[in-house]
Amino acid sequence: MNRQLRRVQSKQDRKTDREKEKRRAARRERLSSIRRRRQRVRRKQGEEGTDITTPRPKRKGKLPGRFSGVLMGLTVVFIIMQAVVASPEPTTTINSVLSAAFFLLFGYFVYLWLKRRETDNAVVLSLLFGVLLAVGVTVAKNLSPAIAVDLLELVLTLPLLVLGVFLGRLVFIHSP
Repeated sequence: MNRQLRRVQSKQDRKTDREKEKRRAARRERLSSIRRRRQRVRRKQGEEGTDITTPRPKRKGKLPGRFSGVLMGLTVVFIIMQAVVASPEPTTTINSVLSAAFFLLFGYFVYLWLKRRETDNAVVLSLLFGVLLAVGVTVAKNLSPAIAVDLLELVLTLPLLVLGVFLGRLVFIHSP
């Protein structure tokens, strides 16, 4: 009985090994075809003059903005909460400046987040995302009858957004 069980088990083991080897061979073939395709593309682009085989120069040291994605998300949440929740007290100049200052933080964090991911045109994308967020907040305030649009906040939003993006750029460029 034991001999029969061992024989059946060894037969199953050999079958499993053959199947594993087939899967490995198929995977190796897929990877080699991908590599061949990439090499053809690189050779073709090298002939056209846009050589992508040379890698981008890597930055030495740690990149700044380690938690910039999380902080950017939190900043967006606070900006949206300010736009949706009506304040019972009248808006003052300090409240308007502080509300607009969140866009400075947003610009700073979104730029660092994009640069950590080596995104091209991080300045343009940061400004675009900030402007879209500001437009969305303004539209949300206009749709709510309980919330009045604050003109001082609206005027300060764009300059503070630009300042935040360029502060993020300054920190990214000059960090060790």
